[in-house]
Amino acid sequence: MVPESSMDFIYKEKENVLAKHQELVLIESGSQNLRGLKQMSEAVSRELEGLGFTLKVYEYEKAGPTLVAEKKGDQKGFVLLLGHMDTVFEEGALIKNPFRKEGGKIYGPGALDMKGGIVQMIFALKFLNAANWQKYGVKVILVGDEETGHPDSDARELFAREAEGALCVFCCEAGRLNNQIVLERKGVALLSLQVEGRAAHAGNELASGRNAVAELSRLIVDIDEKYTDPEAGLTASIGIVEGGKATNVVPDAARGLFDIRFTSQASFDEFLTYVDRRTEKPHKDQFTTHASHFIEYPPMVKTPASAKLLDYASGQSEKNGFGKLQGMSVGGGADSTFFSALGIPTLCAFGPAGEFSHTYEEYVLEESLFERTILLADCILNLDESMMLIG
Repeated sequence: MVPESSMDFIYKEKENVLAKHQELVLIESGSQNLRGLKQMSEAVSRELEGLGFTLKVYEYEKAGPTLVAEKKGDQKGFVLLLGHMDTVFEEGALIKNPFRKEGGKIYGPGALDMKGGIVQMIFALKFLNAANWQKYGVKVILVGDEETGHPDSDARELFAREAEGALCVFCCEAGRLNNQIVLERKGVALLSLQVEGRAAHAGNELASGRNAVAELSRLIVDIDEKYTDPEAGLTASIGIVEGGKATNVVPDAARGLFDIRFTSQASFDEFLTYVDRRTEKPHKDQFTTHASHFIEYPPMVKTPASAKLLDYASGQSEKNGFGKLQGMSVGGGADSTFFSALGIPTLCAFGPAGEFSHTYEEYVLEESLFERTILLADCILNLDESMMLIG
C-alpha cells in the first residue's frame, strides 16, 4: 500500500535531494579520473545497498567501474535504469566552475550530465522502497566510461548480458527543455580510408609518383558531395586527414578518418557499398585504398513499443501537472541505443532538464530535479506490461 504520493514524498525530501546532488557534483569524476569514479561508485553503492539492492561492481585497469545493482520483484521481469557516473571534465574543473545555485539553476561540472539523473534514480527508488513496491524487479546500471565510448571496458557485452529479461529502459541522461524525450538517435560509426601510392622526387620524378594525398582528397570530395545532407539517412564528415612527410616528396601514404551518423543499418550498409565501389577504381594505377569501419553506437529507432512507453510516461507526467511529453530525434549516440537495438522499449534523456552539457555553462533546473524524480517514481509504480508491447 502506498502511504503517500510520490510528489508528497519527494517534496518532503527536497533538502536531501539537493544535498545529495551537491555531494555528487563535488566528486570530480571525469572519465580519466579513476579515483573520483571509485568515489562515485562507492557513494551510489551505499545508497542502493541501503535500499536492499544486491550489487556487482566491475572494475577495469584503464576505465572507471561499472555498477550493476539489482532488486528482485514479485513478478517476472524488471525495469532497467541506465546512466553513467563519468563526466567530460578534467580534474580541477570545480575551481573554474564551482558548484552554485543561481536563479533556480544549479551549476557545476556534471550537474546536468548526469549527476542529476543519478540523484533522480536514488530518490525515486527511495520512494518505491518506502511504498513497499516490489511488483517488478529493478536493475540499475551505471557505467564509468560513457563519455569516452567504452574503449577500455566490456560495456557492450555487459549490457547485452544484464538486459536479458528487461521490460523497459529509462535512461536518465540529461533531460531536454520543453518536455522533450529522446525516442530516436542516429548511429555513430568511424570510417578510415588508408591510401597507398608511390613515393617520388617532386622535382625530378613527379610523373612517376602516385600522390596518396591527392587520391585521398578526391575520395573526400566525392563522399562530401554525396553524404552531407543532415536530413538524409546518413552523413559522413571528414574529421582527420594525415599524409606527407616533406614538400619535395610525392607522398606514398595518406589516411582520412570520417565521422558517420546513420538512421538505420540499411543506410550504413548502402554507404559501405558505395565506398567499396568508389575505392576499387582509383584515379590512376598503382593506388591501393583500404577501407575499415567501426560502429560506436547502433541507431536508436522509434518502435511501436517505445512510442507506447512514451505515451504512458506522458500520461504520468500530465497527471502530475508537468505537461505532455514530446518524442524527439537527435544525432548524438548514447548507451540507450544498445538496449533499443536489443528490442527493449527504451526512453532516453529522461533525467532532470537543463542546458549546455559538456561546458562550464552547464546547468540543471532545480525544480526539474524534483519533477523528473516524481515522474520516474510514478512511471515505475504504475507500470504494467499492458503499457508496453513486450516481445
